[in-house]
Amino acid sequence: MIPAGRSGKLVAKVHTKSTQNATLRKSISVFTDCEEAKSLRLSMAFTVESPITIRPRPLIYFNGTIGKEQSTRLLFHSNDGKALKIEKIRFDDPAIKLSAEAFDPQVPVPAGFKPEQGDVWLVARLNPGVEAGVRKTKAWITTSNSKAGEIEIPVNLLIRARIEAHPAELRFWVEDSGGGVRSTTFRLTNTAETMYTISSIEVADPELVEVSVVDPKPSQVHSISVKLLDGVGPAEVKKGLESQIIFHTTDPLQPLVQVPLRILPRKAITRPLNHRPAQLRKKPVFTPRPLPTGTPRPYPTGTPHPA
Repeated sequence: MIPAGRSGKLVAKVHTKSTQNATLRKSISVFTDCEEAKSLRLSMAFTVESPITIRPRPLIYFNGTIGKEQSTRLLFHSNDGKALKIEKIRFDDPAIKLSAEAFDPQVPVPAGFKPEQGDVWLVARLNPGVEAGVRKTKAWITTSNSKAGEIEIPVNLLIRARIEAHPAELRFWVEDSGGGVRSTTFRLTNTAETMYTISSIEVADPELVEVSVVDPKPSQVHSISVKLLDGVGPAEVKKGLESQIIFHTTDPLQPLVQVPLRILPRKAITRPLNHRPAQLRKKPVFTPRPLPTGTPRPYPTGTPHPA
């Protein structure tokens, strides 16, 4: 607190990361007991210079499919002009292998990079046997630049299944009257864009649905037909049923594809007999305003009005 009529000093501390290298802008709100200036807003701008520059950005990101080899790299550059070395890599996820490689002018450079002598690469290689899913973790890198300390690098993985179902889950709704859609078609797509065939199909509960392949020839995309059997009605689907359809494929990297199946009850939508939807809405009585001369306005055609 600063007493009235005196001066004081405000100290603001900003926490930055060792990889930040940009101009930052911050603001501070100051509250006083002065009637004419209850609050003040102080703005500041400052430049953060990182001891190490990482290109294209301090992030390792993979978006791939099962069985596909993929790699990416980051370029580390020391801003003090000295040669840089990666002394230690702390990372325990077996899905990715991290390694350091010194810049070699004889090796072709990927597009978008402009390395200099003394720079170092951090190379990340994706394990082809990684499971499908989303994963977020971090890697910690220690370099020869003492000012940088241990650098934290986020690692994000988005690995898709080699064969995906669209939609990912099948759902049937059986109305209490016995109606509803009882057949549907979905697709099995090979995201690696390779040809495959479906050798056999298994249904966990064969008394529920009948499943068949529309065209059994080798293809990247297979259409699958699913039909509810006649014995599946409202009495059998009181609380919902869950099952699974298992496809055996000729793809060596994903020989099995499992698609969830849910059969749910739903009340039938009804409306009063001999009434169209437009007739169920109440129409307000319309009273037109008189003209300036006092002559009443005519009622629009079809508008309800007092008798």
